[in-house]
Amino acid sequence: MPKERCFILKILVLGNGFDVDHNLPTSYANFLVFCNCVVNINLYPDAECFDKLVETQKEYIKKLAADEELKTAFLKLLQHNQLFAYFNNRKERAGSDWIDLEREISIVVSEFRTLEDAFRRSNRTVFEVDSKHRVIQLLKDLNLSSINATTWNESQFNAVHATLCKCIEDFSKALELYIAIFVNDTTILGISPDIIDFSANKILSFNYSNTYERVYGGLRWNEDIEYIHGKANIDSMDYSRIILGITTENDVSGSEYVEFEKYYQRITKRTGSNYKKWLQTRVAEDKKIEVMFFGHSLDSSDSDIIKDLICDEKTEIKIVYHSQKSYQQIVANLIDIVGKTQLIAYVSGRKPKITFVLQKDHNNGTTAGLEISRDILSLFHLYSLDEQSVEGLFKKIYQKIEEKDLSYFYSQRKVISLFDALGYHIDNTAYAKQLKEICNMLKIERKGGNAKPFAAYEWNDHTPWDEEIPCSDRTEVFIGAVNYENGIRVEEENGKRKYAYFSEIDTPEEMKNALIDVFREDTYTEEFWKGIDELVELLAENKVLEEALHLIENMKFSISKSAKLRHFKNLYDEHCYHLYMWRRAEQEAKERGDDFYGDN
Repeated sequence: MPKERCFILKILVLGNGFDVDHNLPTSYANFLVFCNCVVNINLYPDAECFDKLVETQKEYIKKLAADEELKTAFLKLLQHNQLFAYFNNRKERAGSDWIDLEREISIVVSEFRTLEDAFRRSNRTVFEVDSKHRVIQLLKDLNLSSINATTWNESQFNAVHATLCKCIEDFSKALELYIAIFVNDTTILGISPDIIDFSANKILSFNYSNTYERVYGGLRWNEDIEYIHGKANIDSMDYSRIILGITTENDVSGSEYVEFEKYYQRITKRTGSNYKKWLQTRVAEDKKIEVMFFGHSLDSSDSDIIKDLICDEKTEIKIVYHSQKSYQQIVANLIDIVGKTQLIAYVSGRKPKITFVLQKDHNNGTTAGLEISRDILSLFHLYSLDEQSVEGLFKKIYQKIEEKDLSYFYSQRKVISLFDALGYHIDNTAYAKQLKEICNMLKIERKGGNAKPFAAYEWNDHTPWDEEIPCSDRTEVFIGAVNYENGIRVEEENGKRKYAYFSEIDTPEEMKNALIDVFREDTYTEEFWKGIDELVELLAENKVLEEALHLIENMKFSISKSAKLRHFKNLYDEHCYHLYMWRRAEQEAKERGDDFYGDN
């Protein structure tokens, strides 16, 4: 039995944006509104907080109101919770429905750590602070009016410490119950193409929910899911199994609120760190590891794990972002974590370590590759199916082939995988022609403007003792045929490009006039600049164009047109420079005897 269908290790890292992308109310803002509705549950639906709930949460509250035992459990965790009170007070003072809970926890911990450290260094039994000290407002926000805010001693520090430790534990348990009882039972609609296309075999989830398992679980041979912050469940009401806290760069001792540190909670709550083992498995093999962050802000509160993944020399990083604002925030967070110089090095060059990709829209009307992925897996687990199920599976696949159902086949890569899987049980060459026709109807994967060739090793098998077995000759021939057809298609498509005629221009004067005509367009949309990028790529290291640009430099244009032409020249120069550096690096690698292109 194959152990893994592809020897490339692919780690998918999920943040809360993954749940939000599946329309689940899992943000801290959602949870705070829910909590306030819980403590006002006897006033619902008249309570103001009820109107702030999303529709799904309103159903949660109705369910909670009908369950006296569950309602009591939530009220016990929240009603006299000073940390919960602090979040509300901070939110009210900020005049917003949203605050960063982990940042607020960090503020609380940092303030008391600093004060306690000053107290211990003073060697006094009583420590007084100024009436304007920040801890005064902090105690008010925590509703800890019983604490003498200006005069501190050992017992007061211990009392605050114990109170806050219980508060964070109770608040975490309330969040765990919210996820386990309500969120995990919420119907999920839509499928993410980014998740399907990446086809991860290792999943590192920072979420508490079972969303990935419910929607995408079981699509790979050796799929392994690690909940680095714990997985919500209701097995015990005595303590929380999830991580909610902060990450501090400096080491802290047990008396300095170490209970709030994520690394401490991961150890005591045994959430594990298997991702370190995943990284180590590739050291001896000298293979690259692909890592994709999805729905994760890469905030510094998780900097220790993010550093492990990004800074490992074996990893190639893809970061999926959902908006320009989130992209800018991610970049800012990465600067905090790895530093400006290192980040520039990671994102630069022809083969950057880190690439950023705009998130694709959910597919709500199709299976987005999920159905065919499960069918391919079933073909490799055929021994576990009864005769009727086997017959039904093959009948369905044959019908999809006959109908050329593109929504089912989804991508060329999935078609190749299906062809390969069929070959374990039947003569798949009987369907090679039809499946090639289907591939010709599907979108081509591109790299640098050309068709990205599929490599046969991506469909290799492994023995139980991890010896690699090449894919069948039939699969390799099929892959070659798809690559050949894709090459022809790309050539035809390139010939139809808007600016394809530029490649036929052979004099600087004609080239100059053609460029000026292009920039006579009145509107400069995103589509226009996409065409300009293709033009730059088409004319790379073109001497006729370079002479034409020299001619243009001596001409007078409006400020607007001059700026656009100058921008075009900058794009062209940069592209040619990267080509030059790429060839030089390739030549140096050849002289050293290295495999410059590696495994990809």
